[in-house]
Amino acid sequence: MVEYLVEHAEDIRGKQIVELGAGIGLPSVVASMKGAKRVVITDYPDEDLLMTIKSNVERLDLKNMEVVGHKWGSNTQQLRDLSCGRGFDLIIISDAIFNHYAHNALLRSCSELLCDSPESRILVSFSHHRPRLYKEDLNFFEVHLLRS
Repeated sequence: MVEYLVEHAEDIRGKQIVELGAGIGLPSVVASMKGAKRVVITDYPDEDLLMTIKSNVERLDLKNMEVVGHKWGSNTQQLRDLSCGRGFDLIIISDAIFNHYAHNALLRSCSELLCDSPESRILVSFSHHRPRLYKEDLNFFEVHLLRS
């Protein structure tokens, strides 16, 4: 994901971006450094987890970033407000679709957060954490196509 963001910096510049299930938030940090207008890093609303992400952002002194707890499928209004109410130009999902039980909730958050524009995108990267369950991983894309 990071390599892609670096190679396609022109697609990031000036955009409003949200990362869902960010972990340490490296793709968000790269997007911020490559000129995104605003980057919102989200992960499960666990205080210790969020404090770790916030600490990383503060150490890097990135002013165009926010860290917010978000449980997929829950109310997205706080996040939409951070996009000035219009939604995000780009949603980043990096290595998070192995949570098969949460595909519908993740897609619900995506549909509520993505800006209504032909240029808006959801960028997904993943690896098969459990190779025997690769069909369940790929089901994320099937469910998305059915919802579209």
